[in-house]
Amino acid sequence: MAIMDSSASSLTNSSTSNNHSNNNHKNKRCVFQTVQFALAIVRNPFVESKDYGKWLAVHETKGRGWWIPGGAVERGETFSQACLRECVEEAGMTSIQLKGILKVEHSVSGDVCRMRVIYYGEPQSLHDATHNIKRVPDDESLEAKWVSIPDLVNLASCSQLRGRELLNWAMYLENNGHVFPLEMLGEEGELPPLGSHSAPLPQPQQQQQQHHQQQHQRRQQQQQQQQQQQQRVIPTAMNNNMNTFHPTKEQQFPPRVSPTITPEQRQFIEWTNAKRKEAKYAPV
Repeated sequence: MAIMDSSASSLTNSSTSNNHSNNNHKNKRCVFQTVQFALAIVRNPFVESKDYGKWLAVHETKGRGWWIPGGAVERGETFSQACLRECVEEAGMTSIQLKGILKVEHSVSGDVCRMRVIYYGEPQSLHDATHNIKRVPDDESLEAKWVSIPDLVNLASCSQLRGRELLNWAMYLENNGHVFPLEMLGEEGELPPLGSHSAPLPQPQQQQQQHHQQQHQRRQQQQQQQQQQQQRVIPTAMNNNMNTFHPTKEQQFPPRVSPTITPEQRQFIEWTNAKRKEAKYAPV
C-alpha cells in the first residue's frame, strides 16, 4: 500500500508540473512581426492647372491596375520618409508636401501585423504638378496621371483599379472630410501634440498680449468715433410754426465759433444760443 501511495503521488506531481508548463507556454508573450506601409492621397491644389482638384493615380506594373503612390517602409525609414520616397519612385513627384494624416490602420493576423499610415499631400509647385509627373514606364510603375472622381468610377467599373482607396478618400475629402495633424504620429517619448502647424494653440503670454492689443484697438476706435462726432456739423431741422427745438442724438453744436464761418452761420448760431435759454428741449 505504501508503494502504491508513493507512485500515485508521483503521478499527481508529474501531471501538476505538466499543467504548469502548459499554462506558462500559453501565457508566454508573443513577439509580433509588423509589416509597415505608407500611402499617399495627393490632390492638385493649383487653380491655374488644367488638372485642378484632381487626384494623383499610379498605373501599377504586372497588370495590377491603377492605385495610389505607396509601398512598404524600408529599414531605417519613418512613415513620412517612405511616403515621400514612394511618391518620387512611382509618380515622379519630387516636391510633395504632406499636409496631414487621414488614417492609421493596424491589422493582426496570427503572429504577423500590418500597419498602414495614409497621408494627405499636395505638390508644392505648379511646375512639379504639371511637368514632373511620370510618363515613362520603369520597374516601379508604368505611368502616373491626375484623375477625377468620375474617372475613378469609370476605372472601377472596368475593373482597372487595384483598390478603392483613392476613390473612397477622394469622395471623403471632397465632402469636407477631416485631415488629422501630422503630430498625431510621432516617436516614443515625444510630448503630446498641442495642435497642427496650420493652427497652433496660443500660449498664455500670447493670449494676454492679444487681449491687450484688442483692448487698445477698441479704445482707439472709440476715440476716433468721438472725434468724428464732435467734428460733424449737421444742419438743424426747425419748424417755423414751433418755438421748441428738438435735437437728435447725432446733432451736436461746436464748442466754439470758428473764425471762418459766414455771417449767415454766425447769425444762426447766435439765434440758437438765445433759444437755448428760453426753450425747453424735448428728451432725446
